[in-house]
Amino acid sequence: MYGKVAQVIRKKGMDFMTINYRYDGVGNRVMKLIEKRMSGTIEFTTTHYVRDATGNIMATYKNSQVQELHLYGSSRLGTYKIPYEPDPNDNTKQIQKDDFHKLILGRRYYELTNHLGNVLAVISDKKILNGTSFEADVVATNDYYPFGMTIQSRTFASEEYRFGFNGKENDTDFGEGIQDYGARIYDERNARFLSTDPLMAEFLWSTPYSFAANNPIFLIDKNGENAEEPNQEQSAMSLSEYIEQLKNLKVQTLSAFNRVHPDQVQKMYLYSKKWGWLDMKHFSRSAEATDYPFFTGHGVLGLGETYEVAQQLEIADVTSAWDYEDLTSNLIGVYFETYLESDEAKGKDFLTNLENYLRELGFDTNPTTDAPNWQQMPADMHTESELPTKRNYDPSHTTEERTSDLDKKILST
Repeated sequence: MYGKVAQVIRKKGMDFMTINYRYDGVGNRVMKLIEKRMSGTIEFTTTHYVRDATGNIMATYKNSQVQELHLYGSSRLGTYKIPYEPDPNDNTKQIQKDDFHKLILGRRYYELTNHLGNVLAVISDKKILNGTSFEADVVATNDYYPFGMTIQSRTFASEEYRFGFNGKENDTDFGEGIQDYGARIYDERNARFLSTDPLMAEFLWSTPYSFAANNPIFLIDKNGENAEEPNQEQSAMSLSEYIEQLKNLKVQTLSAFNRVHPDQVQKMYLYSKKWGWLDMKHFSRSAEATDYPFFTGHGVLGLGETYEVAQQLEIADVTSAWDYEDLTSNLIGVYFETYLESDEAKGKDFLTNLENYLRELGFDTNPTTDAPNWQQMPADMHTESELPTKRNYDPSHTTEERTSDLDKKILST
């Protein structure tokens, strides 16, 4: 299994510890076997990880006894610690408490995270009375240097919590500052992975050991393979919901529209029965890009409001160039800049023009009822083998002809 650590041996004098790891077919850790020899005694500890089909940890077992269950919403919320007590018949063993199935507060731990998924605090489901008010039961707090090493003077823990920077598991048996990212092992002390990136052929300009493209404030390394923006889940919404969100963000110009934080707006999708999916990230960037040269790895491209504009925009992102909705989104974005200069748009504020433009193109739909594939966002639903042999502006999943004057103007550019 590429990039996986199979064994770690740590020695100090006559004492040593050997850690052996086992993985499933897709590279997820499923077992950790620790052999410790201390002062002539040998101790074995086996940890098993139970995962769901997507690789999320559902439970962990230590020496065949369940230790914790993981609590999930759309992502991991925290853990539930299984209560144990000494075995009255053998003081070297522990057994589950009889109250395992009772609701007893203080055993559920919930994570408080930031935009990068860093666990900043852990609280239990128990509240503490302080005078006439209640306070949260804080189990742990953490603060981090940019690449993940904890700031010791700003870290507190009444109990050990296994997850920290980027929400990843702290592999304390391996060594201090070591984390399991799935595809690779990360050392937060020197800000480097311990093995090369399995996708390094796609990122020849960067060291194959780098973490988050050396930009840990803005990017994460979700599984140790490639850097990406956090919370990149794509969302579909209605046009009215989208405009309302822009109003709340006080967007009043095209420039401000393009610079809104991607997680707030640009990862959104709208849907039209005539045009299919509209990727607002591509739409906003294409609308503004018509006003200035666009810099890419292929040189400076002078952009005009033509068919070639949307095609040239794809050069900047080889991966997204294969998303079938992107050319359409670029084309509609390019023409929006022309629309803003038309007589129809004069005297109206930016958001009114944006709403009128998209409504005329049929984007005033409810994706959850009108889009045939709304549960699978465009970037996740196709592979290269499913792409058309010719790049064009005929997206999939459209059911109506483009017959309005605005449709015809866009198609004729």
